[in-house]
Amino acid sequence: MIPDSALDGNDPEGTTPNAPREGTLPNALQEGTTPDAMSEGTTPDTPPEDTTPDALQEGTMSDPLPEGATPDAVPDDTMPKALREGAAPDAMPEGATPNAVPDDTMPKALRKGAAPDAMPEGAMPAALPDPAVCAGWRLTPGALLSARSTHTWAATRGDSEYVLQRVSRATSPDWRYPLRVAAALRERGWPTPELAEEPWETADGVWLLAHRLPGRPRSAAGPDSPTEQRERGRLLAGLHATLAETGITEQRDGYRSPAEVVGDPELDRTLRSYEMIHPEDGAQLRACREETAAWFEANPADDAPRGVIHGDFAPWNLLFDGER
Repeated sequence: MIPDSALDGNDPEGTTPNAPREGTLPNALQEGTTPDAMSEGTTPDTPPEDTTPDALQEGTMSDPLPEGATPDAVPDDTMPKALREGAAPDAMPEGATPNAVPDDTMPKALRKGAAPDAMPEGAMPAALPDPAVCAGWRLTPGALLSARSTHTWAATRGDSEYVLQRVSRATSPDWRYPLRVAAALRERGWPTPELAEEPWETADGVWLLAHRLPGRPRSAAGPDSPTEQRERGRLLAGLHATLAETGITEQRDGYRSPAEVVGDPELDRTLRSYEMIHPEDGAQLRACREETAAWFEANPADDAPRGVIHGDFAPWNLLFDGER
């Protein structure tokens, strides 16, 4: 820790940010004392004899050290209570180990008495799916495909390929909504994931198993070509037209309207904090938020048509099987 005085510009005269004050230095090293003026028998690296532990002073060999003491021994009163003389490791406080973290500083789910099953929903390690789910559905899990808003794995059962997904109820309380939308689109000819099993609800989330659709993304990352962007735009327009036909118009639980989002004071506070770190970008984002919020206030959208839209129509979220 750097002393406060080293940071406020009010350092005592003659000190530097890392320098101890003169009165705290050994006499032989204080201002005005040169190595030649040191007490006889001392060197720049040798503390005066009367400051050396008795067991190490001149004429004292290491053998006469006090019983149980070594040259590197730590004074007993500075050692942790559980390690002082006479305290064996077995005498340490119950549940403590030399490397133990104080219980109140550990994540709640990892404290004494909390089994892995007691971890908060959504806190399971992302590398592997739930073994009980895989066993119940007789799945062989494959690669982790995504770990963003949900966790998604490839999986197989016999010769069939599937996609296994875990949805957090905390972040997606209305997790049935996209299933209903996907079913409505599939009835109208759009290839959407179809469940192979009924949803499996566990303490750690909802598990979904869908038949894997054929095809691959044309672009795994980065922008696509202008021609592909125009094609993607036409696909999105067609998708939205079909979604309007489904008659699904209610707001999904856990989501808010655009007017509510841009008018949220918390968004304004977040953008102001961001502006302090990135002034130019932050100012542009805040100006955009203010302009949009003002537009919604002047143009109430209560009677505007409502419908489902695709929130992430990115190249890597589209599968192409040949020209389809």
